[in-house]
Amino acid sequence: MRKLFVLLTTVAVVLAFTLPAMAQAQWSFYGSARMWTSYEKVSKETVAVQTGSTAEAVSGITFGAGSRAASWTAGATGAQDDSEIDWKLQTNSRIGANVKWGDIGGRFEYGSAPNLRLLYGTWSFSKDGSLLLGQDYTPYMYLVSGMCGPGGGECNGIGLGSIYGGRLPQLKLTYMGFQFALATPASAAVPVYGNTAFAGAASTSTVPFVTAFPSGTRDVDQTMPRVEASYSANVGPVNLYLGGLWNQYKIEYALTGGSKQDTTVNTYLIGAGGKFAYGPFYINATGQYGRNPNNGNGFANVIPAVFMLNAATNKSEDAEYWAGLGVIGFKLSDMIAFEGGYVHQYAKVKDPVNSTATQTIDLEQTTSSWYVQSVISPAKNFFIVPEVGVMDFKDLKVSTFSDRKMGDIFWFGLKWQINF
Repeated sequence: MRKLFVLLTTVAVVLAFTLPAMAQAQWSFYGSARMWTSYEKVSKETVAVQTGSTAEAVSGITFGAGSRAASWTAGATGAQDDSEIDWKLQTNSRIGANVKWGDIGGRFEYGSAPNLRLLYGTWSFSKDGSLLLGQDYTPYMYLVSGMCGPGGGECNGIGLGSIYGGRLPQLKLTYMGFQFALATPASAAVPVYGNTAFAGAASTSTVPFVTAFPSGTRDVDQTMPRVEASYSANVGPVNLYLGGLWNQYKIEYALTGGSKQDTTVNTYLIGAGGKFAYGPFYINATGQYGRNPNNGNGFANVIPAVFMLNAATNKSEDAEYWAGLGVIGFKLSDMIAFEGGYVHQYAKVKDPVNSTATQTIDLEQTTSSWYVQSVISPAKNFFIVPEVGVMDFKDLKVSTFSDRKMGDIFWFGLKWQINF
């Protein structure tokens, strides 16, 4: 009886102090339900680059963009096209809340996977500055497109040319238009080297890479937090953005019978963008340049955008990456708007394993994507977004081999969204 009395007394004291604090805090809950319903068709040449393939497992490549459709091999008949409908609750459906208590604030948000999307607290140390602790969008983020793409995705052109660093645990300082963050680094993508059996057009191999560690063991170490910074400002009717990120990790390894070796993998990206509006019309654009983007978090839909390593000699090569995204839109009314865009991505890298003094093997690829969509809002906070588009992976160009056609993906989809 005495123990029960002590317990009840403790609970009462805690509530006495907690309830006034909760009463002072301002909670604002929100939610968004989103469905993706689409028809998607994948050409037979993409068999090597679909989501979940061996190539992606070792290189972080994001080909396929989450489409259910995936080309496949029918024995002696060979590679086949594939088409499917995708009918699902989008993983970026969410529920969350914003909290404000004087200079202290916070936010949480869960997605439908279920997965934790956001969870952070903020301290506003001035009217123009704040410090954020927790998981949030990183400073390397400037979204200018509404493109969903095959698989539904995040519907901001993410993974398809948008400037986007992800939602990561971080320490972030914001002051006016400047942001600086130290975030959790990426260290999952394993360095690779090219599979020469894959390179030529006549090859039947479907795996463009093999791992850089054919035997022995390895230890992957995070050596520095990921560093991101950005600045954005309005100049008349134009909003401008400039940002960048740098990610590093170290791999220690030893081949069978060999001594310990190590290599350091660096990723950096620099991005710039702008948004211009004139009456009902708007034009948005971004451009990016970087090294080894798919060793940083998987930013590119091009095969050569990955760090390559010859583990036997410890010789490595960095990939070079360029991307551009342009969008044109027209808002007819609050009930209907139209948008279209084009994405260009390019990467190249030299293979340190299959290159010699007399034979240099360079991998090079350009991809392009286009889309047209309409945003229809029959009621407040209710949206229907029909979209049609194509991702064309074009050819993988490999010196000393004939070009390898990489196929394309077509989609016609509708995103359904209700915010509450």
